[in-house]
Amino acid sequence: MTEPHTSPSGRDHRPPTGQVPAPSPACPEGPPGPQPDPLRSVLLISQCLLGDSLAMLPALHALRRVAPHARLELISDGHAPGQIGASGILAGRGLVDRFHVLLARGSTSDRALNRLVLLSRLRQRHWDAGAVLLPPYPPLTAGLAARLDRYLALAGVRQRSRPTPEAHRRGHDGFLERVPHVSDRMLAQLSAAIGVPVPPPDQRSFLLPPLTDRAPARVAAQRVAAVAGSRRLRLVLAPGSNMPCKRWPVEYFGAVIRGLASVVPLSVLICGSQAEAGLCGALQPLVPDLPSCLVVGEPIAEVAEIMRLCDLYLGNDTGLMHLAAAVGTPCVAVFSSRDLPGAWEPYGPGHRVFRTPIACEGCLAHECPLGTTACIRSIRPDAVTAACQGVVADVLARRP
Repeated sequence: MTEPHTSPSGRDHRPPTGQVPAPSPACPEGPPGPQPDPLRSVLLISQCLLGDSLAMLPALHALRRVAPHARLELISDGHAPGQIGASGILAGRGLVDRFHVLLARGSTSDRALNRLVLLSRLRQRHWDAGAVLLPPYPPLTAGLAARLDRYLALAGVRQRSRPTPEAHRRGHDGFLERVPHVSDRMLAQLSAAIGVPVPPPDQRSFLLPPLTDRAPARVAAQRVAAVAGSRRLRLVLAPGSNMPCKRWPVEYFGAVIRGLASVVPLSVLICGSQAEAGLCGALQPLVPDLPSCLVVGEPIAEVAEIMRLCDLYLGNDTGLMHLAAAVGTPCVAVFSSRDLPGAWEPYGPGHRVFRTPIACEGCLAHECPLGTTACIRSIRPDAVTAACQGVVADVLARRP
């Protein structure tokens, strides 16, 4: 039987600015020691789709805390149409000042020209430090980390950091051992290489800052109000994934929604990309008696604000799950067993995660090699319903 567990704790908190104590009269102040130069410019490079970009939030917050006025720029690979890259979710939020694209697709000549032009532009600036920010777990290879680090070196970055790949590890029971979250690994990497202080776990900032443009928030508020009213619990549901092996059966989601609706007034906002429109549409008839709407292919800034106004996320291990966690919405998430346990869970407190230890876990496949998706199908709707009810009880207890 699969049991939920609560993800590692973390909450968004900025400690008050420290005051320098006056020297004690009994201990005369000695000559000041050498002080480290402040970080004025930092260049990061990563492979950033939606979930990867949001996983960097604790590291970006920590950098901003130690160097609030530094110029922070991010290089990421280009993404395919319909996918959301780093600039799509992080631009206009005060964490990254400028975004660059390093083409990973297209002809050899197009990619070579892109690299040369970008290098020429970057070398005109001074860089105090730089880092390759990637999860250290498979499928990362030492070769990829070295290539990206070499690009930073060519851009003129002298103080650099890159991750060291970590292999799968199995316990005495034969199952994969739990690993630290990818966000915490990135924080530790920056701390070791650049001297960025790592806050205690309960003081790590991980929330997505609001946009300076408030129009998406206004649109989201109108959309949610039209569906949910003021008294219904607002559930955001994401039944899709770009990997077939990560998709829990649609009928299972339907069973959970019906079970939850039997104990609390409920409204449902079904979210997904344009490519997932059919999957999202197939779920709506399974909840015919509930107020619901489809939020499919909408601007990601509006989706983020819709999630910020919702009480609970229910769905698969996707970028939308990370988005819900990043705006402070508690998640009940259903995971396949393709990845290492603990690496990609929703970050922060109060989430419930379902994952099945299984002999073939850690396969990293996009589609189940056995054709059974046994790991995710073994997670039963009644267990997920009970977890949702527990989160809902916490939400209702905090309401006026």
